Amino acid sequence: MNLGGIKISSAELERTMGLDEDVGEVAAIGIPNRKGGDTLVAFVVLKPESLVTVEKLEYGLQVLINKFLNPLFKLKKVILVSELPKTASNKIMRRLLRDEYQAQLVSQNPIVSKL
Repeated sequence: MNLGGIKISSAELERTMGLDEDVGEVAAIGIPNRKGGDTLVAFVVLKPESLVTVEKLEYGLQVLINKFLNPLFKLKKVILVSELPKTASNKIMRRLLRDEYQAQLVSQNPIVSKL
């Protein structure tokens, strides 16, 4: 993943965001942006006892990223999910998450071309 011209792995981002006390599991994906590089989006499965709001979680994760990784990395969005898609060997299928997120963006902002 390339965030602001700095390369970083999804695993390193996930390990850092996993330090939050409300996070059960997390998957970090990079969505290509117009300026070059990627935009950071996190899919989070909360711990069962967690009562945190999305806004507080987003703020807490951003603080962890700034403190332990790089203050230039910006978390664009946190999406709460009940579970993450995984392979038979228990690896997170980030490609499915990326495709689903991009499909949601397209459906929210359809581009109509006139021919």
